[in-house]
Amino acid sequence: SGYYDAKKGVFTRDGQQFIVVYDPANRHPHEARGTFIYRVTQFWEDTVEEEYTDIDASAETVSGACIGQTFLNAQDGWLTKVRLYFTRVASTGDVRVMITETSGGAPDLDKVIADVTVDAEELQTWPLATDVPIGPVHLKQGRYAIVLMTPGNHFVAVVDNNKYAEGQFFYNLNEFWFMGDAARDLAFQLLFAEFEATRVEVQ
Repeated sequence: SGYYDAKKGVFTRDGQQFIVVYDPANRHPHEARGTFIYRVTQFWEDTVEEEYTDIDASAETVSGACIGQTFLNAQDGWLTKVRLYFTRVASTGDVRVMITETSGGAPDLDKVIADVTVDAEELQTWPLATDVPIGPVHLKQGRYAIVLMTPGNHFVAVVDNNKYAEGQFFYNLNEFWFMGDAARDLAFQLLFAEFEATRVEVQ
């Protein structure tokens, strides 16, 4: 025995649910006496919880020497680290590392996607790399920028002869970006998350 909800047309028995459909083609010989035949289709409901990123924009005032390097993100992915190289580091002066969108091909400080501060004592000198845990932050296909800002007397490694043709090195002066040496680029690496499967289907 079970419970039939006439409003919803759903029959429930032992925790199982069925959609009830009256089929006039299967008229029972004794239908006139109140006997009817119904077809039922079992169904079930699944609840899926999915994480998402909610961006809460805020305005901040920052100061210090500022440089930027644009790059082309060829496909959607989750950025986990930015690997930087310093040729000289000072004993003081934290480094603020930001990932920003670009406007007119230059870094846009009004559109910061990720922001991490690295303590001066955590900076490594060449040939050692400084890994900055920036994420994970989701980057869609498109052009972005790495922005470094610091009050410290630090020097970053650069690559000569425009070997990285998919980006541009920038300086910032009085809140205005202007192009730096077009033949040089910031030495950097971007590390993205890897997944065991590129696609998952949920019923």
